[in-house]
Amino acid sequence: MLRYTCKCGLKMAWGSGMDPADCTVCPECGTTLLKTLDGEFVPPGEHDLVTKYDQNTGKPYKLCRKCMKTFKNKGADDGEAVHS
Repeated sequence: MLRYTCKCGLKMAWGSGMDPADCTVCPECGTTLLKTLDGEFVPPGEHDLVTKYDQNTGKPYKLCRKCMKTFKNKGADDGEAVHS
């Protein structure tokens, strides 16, 4: 099991294969997650948004294909995240 952390150590993730999505960032320091703190932190990537529809209401929402975060409004920049 691998542990990934941000620069400040607030946000952590665990995994055994694929690295966390490059659009997954720490809300405190704004860095991406790395396996070790020895590596170089890169600027966060953009969300890869697709439009999906709620199966109960039929209302559209946006979903990031990389991090699976959903957004209520138009896009990641002006939309409110439903969950992180």
